[in-house]
Amino acid sequence: MLSRLPPLFWRIFPLVLYGSFIVSGIVLIASGAVRAKRVSNKDDLLGYAEVGSYAKGVTSIGLGLADLLLGIAGIATTLLGYRWMYFALMAALLLTLLSSIITYYGIRLNAVEDVKETRNTIREMMIKFYGNNSISDGREFTEMINTMQSDRSCCGLSGVEKENIFLVTPWHRLINVNNNAKHVITLPDSCCTSHLDECRLAKDIKAAREAGYVHNEDCLYSLFKAFDGYLLLMLIEVFLCSIMHLITLVYIVVYLKFGPESSSTASE
Repeated sequence: MLSRLPPLFWRIFPLVLYGSFIVSGIVLIASGAVRAKRVSNKDDLLGYAEVGSYAKGVTSIGLGLADLLLGIAGIATTLLGYRWMYFALMAALLLTLLSSIITYYGIRLNAVEDVKETRNTIREMMIKFYGNNSISDGREFTEMINTMQSDRSCCGLSGVEKENIFLVTPWHRLINVNNNAKHVITLPDSCCTSHLDECRLAKDIKAAREAGYVHNEDCLYSLFKAFDGYLLLMLIEVFLCSIMHLITLVYIVVYLKFGPESSSTASE
């Protein structure tokens, strides 16, 4: 039955198939470049704490380049019709398929360690820089945190909603230098839903969150949600690319066996 397909099919179908590779490649390259650039150029902590998003952007670019090159090679193979080119294309498809799957699982296996390392690094930065206005890094870091907390309606960067990490920062020591024990400021204004003492003087951050005085979510929770989103996006990208590669491999095998070039007169 397959051998009875019209010659036009063997010309049009592969061009559409390889054209989809080119389109896929362009989309992946564009989306990966946007992700990588956004994170690498970001001037706030969000760009730093979106764990692995830069690597995933670069991975998408890699997948896109592979698809783009495979699409171009596929069209060239279809137009030239040399048998050795089909075998070379099959080898390239298999290699790309295996590489994309291995890359995805590598990123996924390292995810837990990446999250842990990032959490520890951010904690160290908070303890060292937040509220330390004596150095430029401290001033810039403090502004980053305050802007992020206000914009994202979150509070704290410990990853634990009941922990008030601000109590161990330079900010807490400096802002309470002249305050008495009954008026100890524990949270910055950027953490508060409104400028009330129930927030700024809160002794129990968890209770203040539940009462609605403090932003409900720890900022790390918000930031790490993006990580799960990138993992899912990577899974979808790898899955769709794998399906395209498998379909193409099946097509090439069928073409070599039943296509018009399968006879002894096929180009060598």
